[in-house]
Amino acid sequence: MRDYLHDVLATIAELPSAPVIVAHSLGTMVARRLLARYPARAGVLLTPMPAGWMPATVGVNAVRKPLDFTRTLAGGTLPFHADDLFEGLDAATAERYLSRIGRESPWAQYVMLRSERVPPVTSPVLVVGAEQDRLIAAADVRKSAQELGADLAWVPGGHDLMLDSHWRQALNTVLDWVDITCPPGSAPLPGGRAAAVGQ
Repeated sequence: MRDYLHDVLATIAELPSAPVIVAHSLGTMVARRLLARYPARAGVLLTPMPAGWMPATVGVNAVRKPLDFTRTLAGGTLPFHADDLFEGLDAATAERYLSRIGRESPWAQYVMLRSERVPPVTSPVLVVGAEQDRLIAAADVRKSAQELGADLAWVPGGHDLMLDSHWRQALNTVLDWVDITCPPGSAPLPGGRAAAVGQ
């Protein structure tokens, strides 16, 4: 996770102004760490994982995919199928997206199951849940929003809501929130470019 966080901070340091951080699924754990140490204009967490233990999600996946889930606990990458990620997407497109998924770090997956303290976040945050998400339980999406004091919105679709058949609705939900939360005009990076990485 520290490697991922460093890469994002290094990229932010090259930007002319403070960005809105948008992250999905496991990436939301990186975004949470980033938002706790870097004052971004805002953060958007799509189908996020809560910082603590995820009892509802663990229970759902242990029942739906017991063998795959057990292999994941032993250090394997959780395999995904179209019905894990999408709702209403045509089969050919779903398979094309699935073919691009690589192997995840076992250590990063382990962090998902480890309880951790939620540091305070000063940036405004939107949490977006997918109504047909089969990977992250709705209770854990709500928990993520509660932990951060974030706004919560629900959109139709599966876990990969930005690629699913309802992606336009998900995008409009995010953009509408950003338009209201981050008025036009660029916020400068606090302390200049170098400070973004050093914080």
